[in-house]
Amino acid sequence: MGSEIMLTAISMFVFTLVGLAAGFILIRISS
Repeated sequence: MGSEIMLTAISMFVFTLVGLAAGFILIRISS
């Protein structure tokens, strides 16, 4: 159960990083 929570936390963290990077790139392109 512990590893399951860890995996969920890591995947959410990665998803957030990807989202921020994509948003930053889109802002840079549109500017």
